Amino acid sequence: MGSSPDWRKAWEAAELEPITLHEGRHSHATDAGFAGLDDKSLANQLGHSSVIISKDRYGHVSDKSIQAAIAKR
Repeated sequence: MGSSPDWRKAWEAAELEPITLHEGRHSHATDAGFAGLDDKSLANQLGHSSVIISKDRYGHVSDKSIQAAIAKR
């Protein structure tokens, strides 16, 4: 099939565990929220017809869970 795409080479060079597209999408949504992206913009990026859909799907990431993750560092 040819050589690996550049992203795969970079992924392997960084010795990262492979993730699925779904996991990548979820990671993006979570990171975008942590970075301060507003709810409407995130919903648009994800292709959701409503902010409520995004909040239902990714709303489990709360300030409490963020603080717990920071405390583990």
